[in-house]
Amino acid sequence: MIRVVYRWTVHPGQAEAFVAAWWEATRHIQKAWPDARGSMLLKSEQDANVFLAMARWDSKEAWAASREAQSVVPAAVIERMRAATTGPASYEIFDEVLDWACSHTQAPD
Repeated sequence: MIRVVYRWTVHPGQAEAFVAAWWEATRHIQKAWPDARGSMLLKSEQDANVFLAMARWDSKEAWAASREAQSVVPAAVIERMRAATTGPASYEIFDEVLDWACSHTQAPD
């Protein structure tokens, strides 16, 4: 598993539009790509115009294939995201080491 962390800076006053477009884009990706294992969106407490998204994918190859394929996200949604942000998202890929998603799960010894 990998996690891809994206970062956007949103124009002041455009947070709601960005969040709505991100949600719609993410729904299309999740429906089209079975190797996409979920995504979350975070907003900075220090700067209300900074958003991070963390997407989970089965592999770097699956994520790369989704980027090389024709977009499953409608052009109008992509344009709404672009219009709300100050530029393209930056991203970084991380290998998933542990995921402690449930409070009752025990970490390995």
